[in-house]
Amino acid sequence: NDIIASDVTPFSPLELSVVPVFPVFNGEYPTATLVARGGEPPYTYSVATGTLPTGVSLVDNELVVTAPNGALGDTVVTLEVEDARADTAQQNCTIRLTAHPLRTLSTIEQNYVFVNGASVTESASATGGVLPYTYAVSAGALPTGLSLNASTGAITGTTSTDGAYSFTITVTDAAAATHSVARDTKVKSPHLYWRMNATAANAHCSVSEMEMSTEPGGANLCTGGTPIASGNYPAGSGYTYVAANAFNGAFPGPTDSWASAVAGSGWLGYQFASAVVVGEFRIAARASGSQSPNTFTLQHSDDGLSWTTDTTYTGITAWTYSSFVAFPT
Repeated sequence: NDIIASDVTPFSPLELSVVPVFPVFNGEYPTATLVARGGEPPYTYSVATGTLPTGVSLVDNELVVTAPNGALGDTVVTLEVEDARADTAQQNCTIRLTAHPLRTLSTIEQNYVFVNGASVTESASATGGVLPYTYAVSAGALPTGLSLNASTGAITGTTSTDGAYSFTITVTDAAAATHSVARDTKVKSPHLYWRMNATAANAHCSVSEMEMSTEPGGANLCTGGTPIASGNYPAGSGYTYVAANAFNGAFPGPTDSWASAVAGSGWLGYQFASAVVVGEFRIAARASGSQSPNTFTLQHSDDGLSWTTDTTYTGITAWTYSSFVAFPT
């Protein structure tokens, strides 16, 4: 008998592998790859049994997530690969749609100061949960002139009334989960003059440095204008205590300060080149606070003669030498 040798290599069995559990967090867009081995390429992939969840599709050899907004929970499907010889292999896969915890963020910071008459474009935005979201003001009220879009969370409009406003924005998702964020804000009009008016002092009434900003911790506005004061302590031993010392950005020592001509009271402020909104005074003490204001009001004016009080502070003794203390208006 003749012996016939063959170089033909038998096909290895066709196999299909895929992650047994495919986790999909609502609002995210992952993929899962089906891997075929053996048989005779090319391969064709399909769903043999079951139905893919809404927003999940099989594209070539990948499970692709495009809009994972279906019902939360597990969906079991049987995936299949077929090779060029019509052989098939199957593998079960559980697609698990899970929601991240619902959260609400707001572009409006706590203690935000709106400029009266300014156009506003802010937003509240949610993450996690189950789409779609619905936004509402659940407590308090937005500043007059502003409104909240219930579908997008956009806060728009034009502020129209000075005052303090507290409000809570609540987002509700399709699964009735809720999450809220609360904010305290103010609407203030711009003015040319702003001052700290002290009616009592710990000893003498003096200030090492003063800054003003629109927002808490914001940029110092006291540039390009004129320092103003009720009066300066008389020069002595070559020292001067003029208002400009409190706006030069320097902390060299107690002599480079403003001091009132009256020991127990006086005012220090700034005349701006154009009207500004001041939401925060930052005041640095002189001589560890022993010669610093104790009771004072933060005020504004449009003519430098008639003043309106924004905020009053009393019993202020916790000063730190050459270090700013912030006082919201």
